[in-house]
This record gives sequence, structure tokens and C-alpha cells, in this order.
Amino acid sequence: MDKNVSIVEYFFHEDKDGSRCGYCKGSDTNFSLGGMWGHQVTCQDYQDLIDRGWRRSGKYLYKSDMKKTCCPLYTIRCNAMEFKPSKSHKKLLKKVEKYLNDNPTETAGEANAPDKNEEGKALPESLQVEEKVKGKDLRQRTESKSVGADPSKPKCQKAKAMRIERKRQKLAAKGIEMPEQPKQHEAPDAKTLEERIAAHSPSDQSTHRLERVLVKCDPNLPEFKKTYQQSFELFCKYQKEIHKDKPEKLNEPRVKLVRVDMNNDDFKKTLLESHGVFAKYQVNVHGDNPNECDFEQFRRFLVDSPLLFEKHSSTPTTGWGSFHEQFFLDGKLIAVGVLDILPSCVSSVYLYYDTDYSFLSPGIYSALRELHLARELNKTCSNLKYYYMGFYVHSCPKMKYKAQYTPSYLVCPETYSWIPVERCTPKLDIEKYSRLDETDKEDAVVDINTVRVLALREGRGEVMTYKMYTESRFSSKNDEKEVKEYAQLIGPLVAPRMALYRS
Repeated sequence: MDKNVSIVEYFFHEDKDGSRCGYCKGSDTNFSLGGMWGHQVTCQDYQDLIDRGWRRSGKYLYKSDMKKTCCPLYTIRCNAMEFKPSKSHKKLLKKVEKYLNDNPTETAGEANAPDKNEEGKALPESLQVEEKVKGKDLRQRTESKSVGADPSKPKCQKAKAMRIERKRQKLAAKGIEMPEQPKQHEAPDAKTLEERIAAHSPSDQSTHRLERVLVKCDPNLPEFKKTYQQSFELFCKYQKEIHKDKPEKLNEPRVKLVRVDMNNDDFKKTLLESHGVFAKYQVNVHGDNPNECDFEQFRRFLVDSPLLFEKHSSTPTTGWGSFHEQFFLDGKLIAVGVLDILPSCVSSVYLYYDTDYSFLSPGIYSALRELHLARELNKTCSNLKYYYMGFYVHSCPKMKYKAQYTPSYLVCPETYSWIPVERCTPKLDIEKYSRLDETDKEDAVVDINTVRVLALREGRGEVMTYKMYTESRFSSKNDEKEVKEYAQLIGPLVAPRMALYRS
């Protein structure tokens, strides 16, 4: 059997019970059409599954019963190649970058400055804040500025002089003469640079002579090497005192993409720290009991993945598979975005973060970073151009923000066509569930005989079509209804490829 074939186990129930809804908190109001356990799933198969409304939680794959559930879940994606950040996105990016660079609160003059990273370079184009001048153009606005004091008006007095004059007038009204203020020491009226230096320097000028030496920047030159250490120490002192640089941040990677692999040392060395951030997030944000956030729950939910890692000429440099995008600040892990990199998209699975940094809006910032990641991966994999944000829940106000990432599209639950979100929302304002595709298109009917199954009997396994399975010695029960439901839910593209486990 091919090691790269998808193997799933379908859970069939005649009477599907409802469960608690995580969006409206209704009890027994959330229903699923089907569920599968992914023993192993290729990235292309999973790409085609999420395009039909499937999602995964760990190794469990599920599809919502859109007509029956209280809060219908519409798959949403954004075209990363055409994405333009909104004003609120740009404002957040400036806020985060300023915080990371330890800059003071921005002034009005800095509000339109281009975003910079820690090296002083402009941010990636997809996250760049574009300068715009509304009304008059920049030249007109510059020319309209004041060029100096108006000579026809009296000169402004200093505040201290004004206070002394008011006091003098009050005392004069009482017949009291105000004593003269002692004059401050004034430097000699030096007319030349040499005279001004001499006026403020010790009498022994020979010990404080200022020299200017021009040295070529070449590590092989003795003149350069002689002062290199002093120059470096002076630079560090300047950065620390003037720019408030922190030494531990000079070479610290702020964002790191790590493949989910328990054999990967880079992944394992931050795993316990990552679990700590997860537990803190679940307790503080979702109100979970600490006992519900143990390491085993964390591993099943966000570490275990059915996706088979692939890296070849058709994949981007990262390969296809499951990843954790880690965000560091001063060497401390503060947020983790759980991602699946697939043939056509970067798919967001979950985000958790240290709630001490909630003021930086990590959810929005990570989404913008993931959109940028999709654009970067597109440079080596032209088919990868979308960012999947999970589910759009129009009936839940907290989930409607996803439509702000434009241009975005929802998948029609009946035809599985992608429809612009702005055409969908008027329908969803009227009804929670709606057929979004206005054409006469219908979903293709899957021929059950083409479904691929993995038949296992007496320790022997063999992959075959369902037709061959029913005619073989492996078949011992009538499961046609179950297989037919499974085939229609996964669709005509995946059914002939993915192996359905039969025992």
C-alpha cells in the first residue's frame, strides 16, 4: 500500500445528537453532518475537504450540519495577493512596531511616517502603511506653513520675565520698590569658534585637544583595528542611553515558523513553554478550568495532526504540513499561531497568547502576519495565494470581524462555490442559513462504487474500490448507506483517492 495515501475512519450515526454550541452557548443546538478520525491525510486531500466545509481539531475532522445547527459555520478565505490592510489594521501595526522598538508615543508628525522594523528598514510591502495626503497636496500644505515671526507684532516675552513684571507692578501699587534681580553669569561674547571653545575650556588647552581622523572602514587596516573596540563600546553606550536598546533584543528573532514534529529539537525545546501560554490563555480568555488545560489536552488539540508532511519541487520552501508560528519578545514566547500550510493556502487552526499582552491585539496582528506569510510562500509556489480564517459565523458578533479582511469569500454550503462576502451578508441578515450561490449549479453526485476503501481482515489489509470490496471475501456486512453518506460529504475529488477504513 502507498504510504502517502490518506486513511480515515468515518463515524456514522443514524440519529445524530446535538452538542453545546461554543458561539451562542446553547445546549444541544450544535449538529454535525459527519465526523472522521484522520489516521493520516495528505495535504491535497485536506485542502479539498476544507473547500467543502470540513475542518480539523487535532486528528478529528468534522463538518457542520448547516441547516440544523444554531450557528451555521461558513468557511471563509481571503485572497492574500489582493489584500489591502484597513485603517485600523495600519494603526495596529504602527502600535505594535512602536512597542517592539521601544519608541515613545508617536507625535502628530510621526503619524504618517512609514512603518519600520527593528533594523530601521521598511516593513514588508503587504504590511506597509501607505502615506496618503487628503485635500491639498503635500507641497501646498508645506507652502502654507508659517515662515517665522510677524515683524509687525511685539516680541513674545518669556514666562519668567512676565511673572517678575507682574510682581513688580503689584509691589509698585503698594508703594514698595522691588529689588533688582541678580544677573546670571554670561559667557564671553566670542566671535569665533576658537574663542568660544577657549571661553568654556580649562586653561591647559593641550590636554583637551579635539582631533578628527578619517579612517577607511577596512578590518585589515591597522588604523581601523586600533580603534575598533573603542568605537563598538561607544556605539553600544549610545544605543543604550539614547535609543534605550536592550542588548538581549539585538539578534532575537521575533517570529519563528516551526514544523510540528516531536522529533524536531526546535519544536520540542519550546513545547512546555508553549503549553504554559496555552493554559494561561484558556483560563483567562475562555474561562476553562485549569484541569481542562493539561498537557495531554493541549497535545491532542494543537500538536497532534493527521497531515502528512511533504516537501518537493511543487511545495514552497517550508513544505506542506502543520506548523506553529511562534512570537517572541525579549526571548520570551508570548503567542503561538497554529497553522496548516496546504497546496492553495495558509490555513489558521488556532491562536493562543499570553494575556499580559492583550493590549497589542495579538489576534489581529497574527492574522496580518499570516497573510504576509501566504504572500511570501506564493513567491515559490504560485498556487498558494489564499488565507483561510476558519469559520465565519454571521450570527455571532465576535466572529463577524473576519469579513473585514478584504477581499474575502464564503463557500456556498450547497454548491461549494466561492462567493464574495459582501454579496452574502445581506442574505445572512435575513436567514442564518442561506444558499449563497445564485446560479443553477448543483453539487455532483458521487458514484459509490468509485469510493476507495482500505479493507482489513485477519491482519491483512488491501486498498480497493468499494465495488471490489463488496464482491470480495473482505465484505461481511451491508454498509452501503454509511459509505454513501461518507462519499457525498467528502465529494467527488477526494472519494476516489482517500481510503476509508473497513474492518
